[in-house]
Amino acid sequence: MKNETEEHAVIYEDMIFPITEEKSASYIHNRYSMGKLDGRILSVNKFELMYLVMKNRVSMQNGTIPDQKALFLKLMAQDDIPMMKVYHDLKNGGGRLNISGNMLYLTGKKEKSSQRKRIMPIREKHRISFKDLMEMDHTIVASVDDDGDITYYQIEMAHMRGDNTFQWIKYEFSGLGNRGVTGISDVPSWIGDVIGDIRILSEQEKPILESGNGDDISTKVFLYLIRNGFIVKTGFKYGCNFRAYEGSVDDHAQYLVHVMTEDVEWYEVSRAVRVAASVRKRMVFASVYEKNVETVEIKRVKNIRNI
Repeated sequence: MKNETEEHAVIYEDMIFPITEEKSASYIHNRYSMGKLDGRILSVNKFELMYLVMKNRVSMQNGTIPDQKALFLKLMAQDDIPMMKVYHDLKNGGGRLNISGNMLYLTGKKEKSSQRKRIMPIREKHRISFKDLMEMDHTIVASVDDDGDITYYQIEMAHMRGDNTFQWIKYEFSGLGNRGVTGISDVPSWIGDVIGDIRILSEQEKPILESGNGDDISTKVFLYLIRNGFIVKTGFKYGCNFRAYEGSVDDHAQYLVHVMTEDVEWYEVSRAVRVAASVRKRMVFASVYEKNVETVEIKRVKNIRNI
């Protein structure tokens, strides 16, 4: 007697893959939350197909494609590798996955579709601009290194607000190249580097005290942070532009701020985020976007299902 599940199959384009273990197309569709079901036929995309093949849920196509390597080379381009790696990682954790363009959308088993998470798989060498970060608000980046390890990062606009008030008056100081020199008590105590009875001002501090303005992007960010209630000191020891204190400098800085003036490779972003996490600070990237200073916070995510 012919088994009623014998004709059940998974298809991708013109390729047909019989389902193994006498399972039905509807079983695969419901068990893995994938594909489009039409009777005994389940239509899938290439990432879903590779997942099912690697899980031994479907058999290879009658010897036409002899093994996984041949199928992989037939289906995938180089740029598809991060997407495939991340798809497999998230699929193994359960939930519904949809792919649209270069984005993955994850919905947990008990979540509504409105709660789905937007995930962008990239290589660690992927180049990214500040404009890209702005457009990736509420996106999770899945960074895939050349060893196949995946790290997840959450990107969100940073709405920064400190507790300090800076008194905008004309301060007296002497110029020394791009820097300035004042007496020890001539400016607020957190500004400058004290040596004996003098304070030496940085390239950002000098124009701020001089005119309240700055021409370069770094100084504009410095001014933005001060106007938003932060005490701002150099972030050199952490490999970034600034440390930003919400309150007193006697406490630890809450933020590290790096000014982006050009495109960078993602590993540079990742490195900064990891340094900030290691010293218990929040990592913010800043630049001028459409004539305004904007800030974006990026943090590592250990379990994206908890977001």
